[in-house]
Amino acid sequence: MAHREIVAMLQTKSYWLGCLFFPVFLSILLFLFWISVVSLNHSVEDLDMNSYPMFDYSYQFDQIRSFVWGDPMHYYVVDHSDHQMVEAVRLAKIKRDYEAWYGNSRRAPGIEVFQERLSSDADLGLEHLLQYRKFREIQEPDVSIETLQSWIETGKIVGYFVIPKEVLTSNPSALFVRPSGGSNAHTKKLDELEVWFEDLVSSVRSDKLLATGNLEIEQRQQLQASLQVAIDRVALRPSTDVGTPTNAKNRPTLQLPIANWVKSATIPFIYLFILISGTTANVMVTSTLEEKSNRVAEMLAARLNPSQILDGKLLGNCVVMSIGIGCGCVLIGPPLVLLLGSLSGPEMNITATVLHLSKLSTWLLFLFFGVAFFGYIQTALGSLCDDVKELFTVIYPISMIQLFCVIPSVVYVLFTPDGRVTQVLSFIPFLTPSVMVSRLAFLPTWPMYLAIVLVMVLSIIAIRKFSTSLFAHGMVSERAPRGMSMVFRLARRPV
Repeated sequence: MAHREIVAMLQTKSYWLGCLFFPVFLSILLFLFWISVVSLNHSVEDLDMNSYPMFDYSYQFDQIRSFVWGDPMHYYVVDHSDHQMVEAVRLAKIKRDYEAWYGNSRRAPGIEVFQERLSSDADLGLEHLLQYRKFREIQEPDVSIETLQSWIETGKIVGYFVIPKEVLTSNPSALFVRPSGGSNAHTKKLDELEVWFEDLVSSVRSDKLLATGNLEIEQRQQLQASLQVAIDRVALRPSTDVGTPTNAKNRPTLQLPIANWVKSATIPFIYLFILISGTTANVMVTSTLEEKSNRVAEMLAARLNPSQILDGKLLGNCVVMSIGIGCGCVLIGPPLVLLLGSLSGPEMNITATVLHLSKLSTWLLFLFFGVAFFGYIQTALGSLCDDVKELFTVIYPISMIQLFCVIPSVVYVLFTPDGRVTQVLSFIPFLTPSVMVSRLAFLPTWPMYLAIVLVMVLSIIAIRKFSTSLFAHGMVSERAPRGMSMVFRLARRPV
């Protein structure tokens, strides 16, 4: 039965048109777009684009990179020095952004005006990727270490720096306290924050030493070396009682805020999931209607068990679906990876985040679950009908469930993939496949993940039993049942 379904699909021109023509066309477009992005990047670097204002795409590239970076990372500075280093560091940061924004312009306003524009204009700095858009300091005075640690745990800051007291008299190391957990993309951002702050403080320290005239040359050269920053992984407090000792087992998992671009990157996965699962289920229903209208269904029912027919249809269509997915990955994958790498720039590895193995495997696993769950139901309901009109009447409840339950759940989970409601929706069987694909930005922990998979497997087994009984009566029925009550009566009848 599976071989019959595979051969029937592979012989159709529309299947190969969708599996080859569209991926090849999209692959060519992605290659052309990638070549244009690379060439424009080189033209921006090598040419003076001020003379070609209509062809300057640097602003669009910077917008994309700003979107890829996500929200600014907030940090705090604890200043133990006696020379008010933190104020000098803040001034140096503003001066760097000021010079990057205005350059050598004679009409540049004062730094105070520029600082006000930074705090009021949300789009300021896209063209030059100002550091203000990446790193922002929380300037609250006299904050205790316990409060800073709680800020890290709640995600208010990503870490805090400690400037040592002898920063101008010896060569000590500054301290960067950061969380011990997080994704690879977040870890790379923290590393960039550390390097940026180290360079900034070293520059301020060097300027202060040059302004000091009471140091010997050798000592001054030694102190002008780059200030090293040591890293300290913050020990998160457990969520249990105060008397419970802190160890590696009872530490809570750090919940870091999810960037908007990571959530938005889930949209293509959702679109492909709905497109492929819906198309595969419709093909199974269409083939069942054709078999019943041509009297082939009666011959199949006489030779095979209903469960063999259903399983064969599902297996055959899943194999055909896998061939289409493989063609799309081979043809579209390479130009897509090249394009994402060019748009994100060297500072972010967007490909590893968007095309992570856990996301791809989860998408593929729950795609098969969705096809099996709804494929069994729709094929069994399609066996009760003789034409398309009857099919619309019988499958109407399933369509209403998908319209008013599945789609709203997908939209909600897309914006809150780490919410409590999302965790509950993940255990509702007819919502589980679409919900799990929608929460690719924040997948559950392994115990919960395995529990969701177990619930989905048991649900498919129950749906298969229900659909087999209904399919056995539908293959030999002459007219569609009126009402869902008759459908459940047929399902309860012995085969």
